[in-house]
Amino acid sequence: MTIEELDKKALYLSLDIQNELKFSDDIVDLSVEFAIEVLEDVDNDILNIPITKFEYCIVRDIIKSKIQELKQSLDETNKD
Repeated sequence: MTIEELDKKALYLSLDIQNELKFSDDIVDLSVEFAIEVLEDVDNDILNIPITKFEYCIVRDIIKSKIQELKQSLDETNKD
């Protein structure tokens, strides 16, 4: 998701403010989705950085862990 897409989605959500609690949850979900996509892009881009395989594995594990944490958080908020 690009920043422009994020802006359009946020604008759409802000126009539908009949239910303030839902609006807040939707904005949080959108923010988490954006963070996940940014981390996934970083994970893909890291292949182009000249680092050792060991360093690559450590960084990739950290990124994957954060992506999983955010996805789990998103899943839990959508269950409620």
